[in-house]
Amino acid sequence: MSGEVKRQLTLAIVAVVAFWPYPRSSYDEDNYAKVVAIPGAVRKTLDDAPGGGEMVTFERPDGTFFHVVYGQREREVEAKTPPTATHDSQDPFNTPFEKLRKGQFQRYRD
Repeated sequence: MSGEVKRQLTLAIVAVVAFWPYPRSSYDEDNYAKVVAIPGAVRKTLDDAPGGGEMVTFERPDGTFFHVVYGQREREVEAKTPPTATHDSQDPFNTPFEKLRKGQFQRYRD
């Protein structure tokens, strides 16, 4: 890789992932376009994945792969029915030496 390509690659990575925790998401179309332009970048649609969107994968100089996701939609929640819990309580937890939940079961429900 030439020095200029490495510099562009570094700038694109910094621009895309500077302040976001993983998974690395690009919220800006301009930054996503920079990542797509990286030599060797492979673009893939995520139509079958939750939220959809697109993903670009490229190989870093150390031989590992880096994935950038763009265009995912957040899950829409219906306001009519509130989300249901799968269990009644989660704590206190029993430990090997202390049984804090004496006589109380943790059962999952439908």
